[in-house]
Amino acid sequence: MADSSEMLAPTADQVTTATPSVELLRRRRASRAAAVVAVVVLLLALVLIARAENENTPSTKQTTITESSNSAGKAGTVKETKSTEVTSRGTDASFLGRTLGSGAGPILLQLLVAAAVAFAAGAFVQRVWLGEYGITVGPVSLPALAAVTNEAATEVEELIRESPEVLALAQGGPRGPQPYPQFYSIDDPQLSLVSIRIELEERLRDLAESVGLDRDIALLKIPARLSKEGVLDTQAARGLRQLVELGDRIVAGAQVEPQADERIRHAADVALYALGELRRRAMEGRVP
Repeated sequence: MADSSEMLAPTADQVTTATPSVELLRRRRASRAAAVVAVVVLLLALVLIARAENENTPSTKQTTITESSNSAGKAGTVKETKSTEVTSRGTDASFLGRTLGSGAGPILLQLLVAAAVAFAAGAFVQRVWLGEYGITVGPVSLPALAAVTNEAATEVEELIRESPEVLALAQGGPRGPQPYPQFYSIDDPQLSLVSIRIELEERLRDLAESVGLDRDIALLKIPARLSKEGVLDTQAARGLRQLVELGDRIVAGAQVEPQADERIRHAADVALYALGELRRRAMEGRVP
């Protein structure tokens, strides 16, 4: 007869099935938060609908007018006149007023609008909680933020590292004095990539200012403007622009493939050095 402890011990498959994963628990919490927000928004919408109906209900006012007359030698007579006045509030010309106000449409339409607003609020909270911004409702789909793929990162790395301008800088002797890239000192992988985006913007704007361009122009326009001024070749400008775009997606919460992470770091190392060296030369009057 088998030992009772062995009979009661769960198998590995049973443990995996019975114990929810961290991802599953995270999604359950997000769904609960979305449900709470949707219910709260729906209740608020229903209160607004009821209030609008109450405010637009016509009010009735009764007025009584009493008249008395006296004739010589005759008893006085009293005449009462009652009038009823019905008043209603002015109509609201706004979209919300036309939608929620009485007479603007059937009550079913108002409830459908309230339900749609509540659903949208819950979906928004859920997507933000999960860090996934794709929403699919029936045939309508809003795709999630695209991941940063290894192919995209490889293209950026090749554009920057194989740029004639960047190669010339790399072969021009020892590096001049420059700030050490901050992303090397950050342990968290995601924060490190965000730091690359911040440093890249700072050095691009510094270089633009050093060659006489407006520091505050749109960041994605700076590489092309530097190329037009002869500071960068077109290949390096393309690579820097694409590196900024990848950084924007990372800051927005896009997932980064493992190999893409390494490619971005290699490209950033070269790009930050090139931008710093170009600025140093510009300050010395050696860059147009």
